[in-house]
Amino acid sequence: MLRLDLLNADLATTLLLTQARRARDLAEALESVAGGRYPTPAEIAAAPVISSWRLVAAPAPYALTGSVTGHPVLGDTPRVLTSDVALLDPERSLARTVSRWYVLGVPASDAEGAGGSRH
Repeated sequence: MLRLDLLNADLATTLLLTQARRARDLAEALESVAGGRYPTPAEIAAAPVISSWRLVAAPAPYALTGSVTGHPVLGDTPRVLTSDVALLDPERSLARTVSRWYVLGVPASDAEGAGGSRH
């Protein structure tokens, strides 16, 4: 959620355009899956891998937490909390969040804890 009353006009415009781009990217990804088209091998190879993952009820409806490698912003990070999960397909080892596709590595065991930095 953006509080426009707390932002200057230039920053508000930049953030709104970023949110709009993310929403378009997510809509295109979901429409592709609905049409039976999943990410290409090249897209999967470029997606970050989230390991020791689990689906959690976060401040948003659902997010993933785990260890991520190859994230375009965070790099290799031992504990993250993703943006909202829009699609989870463990059979294909894929998850789509508001921000990007993730390749699902090995899920967390029940003994492992959850938590982390949101992204």
